[in-house]
Amino acid sequence: MACDACPTHCFGPGFRVHLTNAIALGVSRQAILEVLDIAAAAPLHDGYSISP
Repeated sequence: MACDACPTHCFGPGFRVHLTNAIALGVSRQAILEVLDIAAAAPLHDGYSISP
């Protein structure tokens, strides 16, 4: 869930799947918010470059 929520990824459909599964498994609201706080603090990067 954190990877899909990171500012550099922002993959909404994947996040929703993981969030739905977390709720179904009984993960607390507080735990979900903590994961989102951690994901939001991830540093920005330009991605990867493959040089020949």
